[in-house]
Amino acid sequence: MNTDNNNSAGESSIRVPMDTLVQFTHGVFRSVGLTDADSSLAATLLVEADLCGVHSHGVSRLAVYLDCFRRRVLNAVPKITVSPCGPSVATIDGDNALGLLVAKQGMDYAVQIAKTTGVGVVLARRSSHFGMAATYVRTATDQGLAAIVGSNAPPVMVPWNGVTAKLGTNPIAGGVPGTTENGPFVFDMATSVVARGWITLAARNGSSIPDGWAIDCTGRPTTDPKAALAGSVLPFAGAKGFALAAFVDLLAGVMSGASYAENVGSVFNKHNLPVNIGHFFIAIDVARFLSPEQYTLRYNEFVRSLKSASASEVQSVRMPGDRALATKIDHLQFGIPLSASIMADLSDVAAKCGLDLDVRTSKPKSEANGCDARTD
Repeated sequence: MNTDNNNSAGESSIRVPMDTLVQFTHGVFRSVGLTDADSSLAATLLVEADLCGVHSHGVSRLAVYLDCFRRRVLNAVPKITVSPCGPSVATIDGDNALGLLVAKQGMDYAVQIAKTTGVGVVLARRSSHFGMAATYVRTATDQGLAAIVGSNAPPVMVPWNGVTAKLGTNPIAGGVPGTTENGPFVFDMATSVVARGWITLAARNGSSIPDGWAIDCTGRPTTDPKAALAGSVLPFAGAKGFALAAFVDLLAGVMSGASYAENVGSVFNKHNLPVNIGHFFIAIDVARFLSPEQYTLRYNEFVRSLKSASASEVQSVRMPGDRALATKIDHLQFGIPLSASIMADLSDVAAKCGLDLDVRTSKPKSEANGCDARTD
């Protein structure tokens, strides 16, 4: 059995082939009533996060999703409805579906509109946690479009100078297409100092968190992840992060008709209530502004200019999206490293679903490319 030590707690990890993980995840979703097509799509989207090294938003979420479906917080057979509101805009009612499915449909529709009118804007309501935001940005960049994606989330973050959580970590992601020479520019970040999922993983792994990430329930700074989970995370860059988080919530929550601020539900609630999370998806057709030849030339010159600022080959400028792409290539070839705690959770999920967790490890770990320390 091949293991890596690839996390801050020094916890051993097992390399699992992507196909094995997708097949298992598909089985979990099928076991709670999702259609075969929805299960296949959701499994692929969820494992994409692990492929890119963002384990906080990958299969580590399966246990929570399973619980939500069984408590009917999430609807296994939703009627997701798209309603055009004009030539370039539409809304989506997710019918309390798994957010992965709502988000994929929302981004696909925004891309479809943008190819016709130049820009597509879709707002979603009655959705839930949609995983890694960059996944949907890449849906657009892979087709030659630029994109901006955002979502609100349950209140775990304090406003600037506040002591009570009123906002979610409210991730925002964006990107533009790449070229043969350079990959797409894709950023994905929480508006908090760090995504709460990383604090959850630290608590499970028994490791501490850096100072400045969070406060405890009394408003005091803490490095104890359990105290942080009972308290609140902090906005990045102080007032700037707070402003961006509020803006994301205005688009994703207020304007979409979803819940907003402290009214956004949590998948961890014990009241069996829908979470009513909101998202927004914006797609822009680059070809409306530049010919493919012009864009390729200008984009490559832009990237070349920024990378020329490197101090050395050891400390080179890395464009947003580069590390995730390199990590994905490594994980496709050598398997996805899953920590012992995540594997234990998956074993528990397998038992509850009556599935076999066949973990045949992949090839030995490559020496290149670690996991991307993302904040989404």
